[in-house]
Amino acid sequence: MYGLGPLAGNVVHGDLFYVPPPPESSSRSTELPLEMQAMIQRMNQELQSQKEALAKKEESENELRELLAIQAEEMRKLKRMVTKRMGGMKSRKTSESSSPSSQSSPLVQEDRTYDDDNDDDDDHDDEDEDEDEDEDEDEERDDDHNE
Repeated sequence: MYGLGPLAGNVVHGDLFYVPPPPESSSRSTELPLEMQAMIQRMNQELQSQKEALAKKEESENELRELLAIQAEEMRKLKRMVTKRMGGMKSRKTSESSSPSSQSSPLVQEDRTYDDDNDDDDDHDDEDEDEDEDEDEDEERDDDHNE
């Protein structure tokens, strides 16, 4: 007796912290109803299909990242090439007299067309400010004409 009554028959005196379950409950297995088994199977299939979809999505995202990295590197190379050519043209301009053919070079136009890099957003902000000023002036003119 340990104060609360006699020990159960399956309790070993040496280990009072672990009380094993009765032998009859551990030996029998309970079967789930067929509805529950079907639901578990369906949920496992859904989980598997979701895992496959996520794996495909991750794979396509990785491919896109690789393509973007390749394109970014190509853009950097083009930009370096154009800036090298432009640097050579600027040094020629300063050494030569300014002629109309040297002022309107196709390389200058090419540089403007390929300047789509997001690092140079400051250049585009100036253009947007100029457009906003032009729109404000147009609105003021319209207001003057309406009065």
